[in-house]
Amino acid sequence: MRVLARLFKAYAKHQWHLYVVTLFLIGVEVVLNVYLPQLSRAIVDTVVESTSDLSFVRSYLFSQSLLYLVWGLIRSVVVFVEIYLFEKTAETVSLKIRRDLYDHVQRLDFSFHNKARTGDLMSRVTSDVQAMRELAGFGIVQLVYCLLMILLVVGWMVYCNPSYALACLMSMPLLLVAAVRYSARSGPVFRAIQDQIASMTAKVQESVSGIRVVKAFAQEDHERAQFGKENDGILAKNLQAAKINAFYHPAMDFLASLGGVGVIWYGGRLYMSGALTAGDITAFLSYLWMLIWPVRSMGWVIGMFQRGIAGSQRVFEVLDERRRISDSRGSTPLQRITGRVHFDDVTFSYDSGEKVLDHFTLEIEPGETIGVLGMTGSGKSTVGALIPRFYDADSGTILVDGVDVRNAELKSLRSHVGIVPQDTFLFSASIRENIAYHDPNMDLERVIEAAKAAQIHDFVETLPQGYETVVGERGIGLSGGQRQRVAIARAIATDPKILILDDSTASVDAETESAIQESLREIAKGRTTIIISQKVSSVRYADRIVVLKDGRIVELGTHEELMARDGFYSRLHAAQTGSDLSSIEASGEGMVV
Repeated sequence: MRVLARLFKAYAKHQWHLYVVTLFLIGVEVVLNVYLPQLSRAIVDTVVESTSDLSFVRSYLFSQSLLYLVWGLIRSVVVFVEIYLFEKTAETVSLKIRRDLYDHVQRLDFSFHNKARTGDLMSRVTSDVQAMRELAGFGIVQLVYCLLMILLVVGWMVYCNPSYALACLMSMPLLLVAAVRYSARSGPVFRAIQDQIASMTAKVQESVSGIRVVKAFAQEDHERAQFGKENDGILAKNLQAAKINAFYHPAMDFLASLGGVGVIWYGGRLYMSGALTAGDITAFLSYLWMLIWPVRSMGWVIGMFQRGIAGSQRVFEVLDERRRISDSRGSTPLQRITGRVHFDDVTFSYDSGEKVLDHFTLEIEPGETIGVLGMTGSGKSTVGALIPRFYDADSGTILVDGVDVRNAELKSLRSHVGIVPQDTFLFSASIRENIAYHDPNMDLERVIEAAKAAQIHDFVETLPQGYETVVGERGIGLSGGQRQRVAIARAIATDPKILILDDSTASVDAETESAIQESLREIAKGRTTIIISQKVSSVRYADRIVVLKDGRIVELGTHEELMARDGFYSRLHAAQTGSDLSSIEASGEGMVV
């Protein structure tokens, strides 16, 4: 019930006026429906009593036919407006839920997205929100309709003839028990179905995103088998739900039809005694069949509520995720910065608890180019991730122009930092739109300038549509090096004061890397540049080079200074230029701990 209360308090209450009108129209529809058997009763009794006067019967039936026509027209208009309003209400509610869910996911930190599965999030935004939509729209309408119909029909039957109504309604307590048991059994099953659909969606997303890896290793059969397991899981859980439905729905029908025994047997006796008319029996029989639909629908409505509650729980699980990284109270906007960065005794670990940076201290001067070198797991990428505050340090401080990044306004801080991450991502849009991502209105001249700096302009000019060429999802259609150069151009186009290149030349050949580095030396003028790499060739021209091992600085200096020390850096340089890392691995230096 708390989930339902939260759903309606957070979203549906804003549509209260539509709910009020819709519920009023439902009441009108129910009254019209309940009135119809009374009309039938009057017709039957009048015709039976007036069989000797055929002209009167003809005139009476004609007038009653017109009344039926008017009744049908009024009911049709009421139902039309009713359906439109509850559909409008449901769509408005689902729109707000999807918007809030998407906005919240966009604002959540990397700590959430590192563990979240894309397919599962997609399932929550689509199928789970759809279940909430059905609950907030048709589910509520149908529940109110069924309850009103049951109450009015039962009330009218009791009002007309209490003893006869009691005989007709003897199965109602059993129906109530069946509905409660159905709700208890179906709820967990529907939640399991929602979870299984999310798992299957995640599997499809992963398989499609990694289709090149699948084909490269000829694992199509394996992926089909894995998908088959997920699909079979959905089948098994849906069959479990079908078994519950297959038992309870016919059981409810049977219990409801028991009332027919009372109508026929007890009603016949009352008719013969003169206590009931033929019209009374006709009306009661109509009321009984009128009850069967709402009573049977109660089980279906309960199932819809269970699915909606399950979907709501999964959606609220995401909405309840708290942001770890957010603007502090009284945060400082960074208007203009020089690019000075200071790591002061910084220690950091991810969720595993293992230290990635251990008492890391480094002062970077404005306009200085720093190379951060280390093997996998040394913590070098973390250095770049902490500056724009993708994560917060466990201890120590990170200062940008003397301002603790935890006290800086996030949007202004990140507007001064340009990043080219390891995992290059391009949107399914034109090359121009990808480069100008942070400013869709960016002039083409500025886009071209950034592309030239990233050594991608000449390639783009060879494309039939130039900068308007649309690349596929994740940059499909471009080579790895071309994607990275577009990403470099995207970062440069923001004109950041701090530029972070995280293995940005890892997928380019030596000639292209040399050309990019030559351009970067020009780009780096007047801005602080941090080049993160495992390759000595990528950092050798930096003003200073920081060598990391297990989150600690083991060497610091220029290329020439580090080569003269004959330490880890010089041995790594020798190994890489000789295309052999065996000497490094044999010594255990730079290995992941």
